[in-house]
Amino acid sequence: MKRFLLFLPLMLLLFSCCKSNEKAYNATYQKLKDKNEESLLAERAQTAETITDDVVKKADPGVVKVHEVVTVVLGEDKNLSTYNIVIKSFINRTNARSLYNRMIEEGRNAVLVQNKDMMYRIVVDACKYEIDADKLLTAEKKTWPEAWILVRY
Repeated sequence: MKRFLLFLPLMLLLFSCCKSNEKAYNATYQKLKDKNEESLLAERAQTAETITDDVVKKADPGVVKVHEVVTVVLGEDKNLSTYNIVIKSFINRTNARSLYNRMIEEGRNAVLVQNKDMMYRIVVDACKYEIDADKLLTAEKKTWPEAWILVRY
């Protein structure tokens, strides 16, 4: 019985120590995660400021054409071409996938692509010629005002 009485406080002490370590670990993990997200956003903001004129070309007011190398995440590569209409860009893959699924449900030939900066883009239309892309963009801007043209290398 004396052993049990000695053993019980030791066990309680041991279990209480584990909980505080778990709380400390979770707090440290959250701080590190927040710091990593802040540095990633700051890096992207710095990159956005250093884009040269040959990468972003504004032909008409409100028309943006961005030259990028992208890889297909979801969808078919055959639905992409030289000029692609991007309706939305995301940092978060879950949000991008959600909009992609919505476009597929609406019967669009959507493609989810990712660039080298880990940005996800939803492409809904593609064509070979720039003049056709301008027409498609004008039509798409009625529904998606932030739409733009991705020129694929």
